[in-house]
Amino acid sequence: MRLDNCERELPDTFCSMPFIRLDTTLNGSGAPCCEYRSPNDEIQDSVIKVWNSKEWTLLRKQIVAGERPKGCDYCWKAEDAKVKSLRKVCGEIFSKFMPNLDKNYNFETGELSTLPATMTVYPSNLCNLACRMCKPSISTTLNSKWNEKIVQITGINNYPLRDNQQYKDTLFRDIGIMGPTLSQIAFGGGEPFMIPKVIDILIALQPYANNMSFFTNTNCTKLMHGNINIIDLIQPFKYKILCVSIDGPPELNEYIRHGTNHSAVLNNINLLMTKKCIIHTNTAVTIYNILHIADTFKYIMKEINPECITIHISQDRSFTDPAILSSDLRLVAETRLRSFISEVQNGLYPNVTDSINRDLITCSQRIVDYIVNQPTTEKLNTFVEYTKEQDRMFGTDILSCNPEFSSLFAV
Repeated sequence: MRLDNCERELPDTFCSMPFIRLDTTLNGSGAPCCEYRSPNDEIQDSVIKVWNSKEWTLLRKQIVAGERPKGCDYCWKAEDAKVKSLRKVCGEIFSKFMPNLDKNYNFETGELSTLPATMTVYPSNLCNLACRMCKPSISTTLNSKWNEKIVQITGINNYPLRDNQQYKDTLFRDIGIMGPTLSQIAFGGGEPFMIPKVIDILIALQPYANNMSFFTNTNCTKLMHGNINIIDLIQPFKYKILCVSIDGPPELNEYIRHGTNHSAVLNNINLLMTKKCIIHTNTAVTIYNILHIADTFKYIMKEINPECITIHISQDRSFTDPAILSSDLRLVAETRLRSFISEVQNGLYPNVTDSINRDLITCSQRIVDYIVNQPTTEKLNTFVEYTKEQDRMFGTDILSCNPEFSSLFAV
């Protein structure tokens, strides 16, 4: 493949993310995207040191050489299963930020003279929801519910609040250095709008905000942080994009995303739209909603009408992976999605934009490809026991929104 700003021929497996983006947590580690898994979890004491660290320079050299780095297995597995990977999706979205490799990249050492064009900060796992497909390392509320029985069922231990004081202290210094050339700042969590350091970073970036895009994933349950109005804080940014997590129609969404209030979320979305914020939605595709993805998309179109619809196929926790479904339920999921794709292609939803139509078809086809091509695992019993324990704790019943699972949960 060829890039406009590089004379060298690059391999088809080339990924632009290690040259553009830095995802960082407050424990001092960094990654080129949200799915990269560090083989050695190298820790630095500043963001800028992460950018040209030993691990990152090696990663860039491997990418340029056409190798498939181990930390990028999420994408290689997707591509091997004939699914459009995050590598390809991000390549399309972020290609405009690609530096001139001939001028700024040292092909011998793997170092870049430019700083990240886009940065995602995961400052804490502080969160007010206990989403069923989440991990205790990402949500303090879920972590607080992660009892010994769940540890025994899943083999996953509970997790402390993430923090690194030295890294926090240097982060603000580094953001001051990167601010003038940073094109986009993004946040993950936890729930970003609950996290004090997100507010601190947004305040620190105010002098550069009019030349910078703001992006965050959010459960959209909170638009106030103490007495600080979040909307007022993000208003100066050139573009304000909020990707709201919606995992089903109201009853299913509230079941999966335990602790949310769907009406409050819709009210907050409508308020953000009146303030010229751009709304995207993201649906985590899991065994909990795989049979109802079409209904989820229909609900999103009708009630939210976002500018972009995206998905994340949950593979991190094998016992909530949609591919653990039995063959008969896989066929039900596949049939429903193929029928929905046909409806979209035949113009049954004329009130949505061409862009959303493409999103619906692309996302639905990705899910079909995944459940058809992914081998079945032996984790269905783990899913059942895990769900029974959570239903016991939360006073809920999976059959209220997934009656198709009645044979799995027969007493």
